[in-house]
Amino acid sequence: MSTTKPAEAAGESLVHEVLQRLVLPSDADYDTLPLYAEKGEIRPRPETDPMDDVEVDGRDQVHPDQVTGRHSITVPAGDRVSFATYFNAFPASYWHRWSRVNNVRLSVQIEGTGDVLVYRSNSRGDQQRVDKRRVEGSGTVEFDLPLGNFGDGGWYWFDVVAGMAPVNVENAEWTAEVPPYERGMISVGITTFNRPEYCVDVLRTLASDEQALSRIETIFVVDQGTKLVEDEPGFEEIAQKLGQHLFIVRQPNLGGSGGFSRSMYEATYGTASEYVLLLDDDVLVEPEGILRAVTFADLARQRIIVGGHMLNMHVRSMIHAWGERVNKYRFFWGPAPHTR
Repeated sequence: MSTTKPAEAAGESLVHEVLQRLVLPSDADYDTLPLYAEKGEIRPRPETDPMDDVEVDGRDQVHPDQVTGRHSITVPAGDRVSFATYFNAFPASYWHRWSRVNNVRLSVQIEGTGDVLVYRSNSRGDQQRVDKRRVEGSGTVEFDLPLGNFGDGGWYWFDVVAGMAPVNVENAEWTAEVPPYERGMISVGITTFNRPEYCVDVLRTLASDEQALSRIETIFVVDQGTKLVEDEPGFEEIAQKLGQHLFIVRQPNLGGSGGFSRSMYEATYGTASEYVLLLDDDVLVEPEGILRAVTFADLARQRIIVGGHMLNMHVRSMIHAWGERVNKYRFFWGPAPHTR
């Protein structure tokens, strides 16, 4: 829930804010790599419903060995890598609709000789090329991109095409200049019931990302089980890393809603956090998503609830639920319209 207000004052200069960074999986897993980068050009399938999947014009996936860091990847000679992906496309229409941001700047740092191509889509899924820049040797290319033409939906993304030698993408950022504002902190609430090993894995992921921790005030673990998280091997080491960020709450099993309600209560009355993020105990967390959600909430024009998506735990690069709603007569949840 966004509650911060921009600290605008006459004569104050704008601040440079990172909205989204290029991110790659820390373990470069074959199953999740398509969520971050794809080989070839991403384009809609011709003569199909725009809600259908996209296809990749390329025979192979990006190989895990191409990933050289959390924010860097190698494009082999003559190859093309597209970032029209779940974690690396920029949701331009959402930023246009809900935030105070009117323009974004894409900065791509390249080592090698190749081309950087910027694309956009619309609400029908049509792909349009916006710009192209050539990089000779190494350097950073920048694209200033408006958001005003995304009133009906659409995304920005970029592709990198290598020349006769490999190209290293060292970093990429989507940034904006905004009026000065107070950055909000977030509390994370994790409800767990007799799955301490999964919960410890979530805590380990959060503890490993210093930038995400810089925006997290408290991590509440609401333990409703009899197999306690505190007794799980490896917990003590992670607890030491998290230090004052971690707070364990013991209570009877009140279900997921009872656990999440306790997290919201604790964050409301026990912290100065502006936001609360609710997580299951068995999720695979992408810490970059926390940074993006907090930044988006900070820059929202009004108080909002930022919903998350659910990926399929068995087919990890497939969306299981894009959005949900509650049937007000049966009081039972299900997929939102047009999201299957």
